[in-house]
Amino acid sequence: MRRKACLICVDFHPCIAGAISRYCTRCSEGKREIERFLQSLVERGYRHVVLYIEKPSDVWIAELLCDYQMNREPDLIYSIGVWQYEEDPCDWLEELPFDWNTIVKHAYRVFPRSKDWYDTRYRVERLYVSAGEKWYDGCDRSFAGLV
Repeated sequence: MRRKACLICVDFHPCIAGAISRYCTRCSEGKREIERFLQSLVERGYRHVVLYIEKPSDVWIAELLCDYQMNREPDLIYSIGVWQYEEDPCDWLEELPFDWNTIVKHAYRVFPRSKDWYDTRYRVERLYVSAGEKWYDGCDRSFAGLV
């Protein structure tokens, strides 16, 4: 059976992205929004999602994918694209509060990317997580445009 696959891209409002390590440790509106996004992909027939690891928030998304797959949707698989170490050492991965080994262990495939790498086979599904009122405990409100 051929699996319907897509590339996912989740972007966060800068107020959230700057403190993603703090937000990922609790049940938040942003986490629920991402879970709804994943569920909508499954409902539309996607069974394989591809995520590029480029910034700390991508690792959080990978952790949510892993959890979603293990606890809710075992038929959903995910693959992870990481930069080749020579092009981007990604030393910041080791400093994040995520279980990278578990994320990689449950991935369908982990593949190296390069600057010349591209893939046109997958449709890109995007989610933008805005900074709603529930995110504002600790955000700089002037930066978020609420002054």
